Amino acid sequence: IQIADGGGATIAGEGRWAAYSTRSTTEVPNDTNGVIDVFVYDRLTGAKVRVSVTNAGAQANSGSEGPAISPDGRFVAFWSAASNLVAGDTNGVVDVFLHDRDSDATELLNTFGVIENPYTTHAVVFVPFSYRSADGEWLDWPYRLWLRGEAAILSWRTVRTLSAVRI
Repeated sequence: IQIADGGGATIAGEGRWAAYSTRSTTEVPNDTNGVIDVFVYDRLTGAKVRVSVTNAGAQANSGSEGPAISPDGRFVAFWSAASNLVAGDTNGVVDVFLHDRDSDATELLNTFGVIENPYTTHAVVFVPFSYRSADGEWLDWPYRLWLRGEAAILSWRTVRTLSAVRI
């Protein structure tokens, strides 16, 4: 793993998975985009996979950093300036994405923000949004914190079960 010149790393699964970002082009074959990408390394199998990719597996057209990995290693959230990770991303700003390693699907989690993961079980979200909880209730406390210049700390259970986001 070459984290030098990257955007940090997080560990999950009692040390099994490491999510990290790096500008290195030797982590996986055919890394030719010349930007910082997000990867997951599985210490048990030795496998490395790039997760800052489109649903078709194409490379991001701009840098991706700030990985946060779920405790089970399945989901990786990251921010990216790439406009090609999901269809219709035309806002021209950094967005937050969620990659599902089981389905190899990348989706837009929200816009105008950054996710980082200083703790392995939480995502720190710097975005002005409200979200719908599993029971259907709209919660706006992340937005209220953002208005005060603070961050929202969401559990991975919450991030994974968001049914809707309002920005």
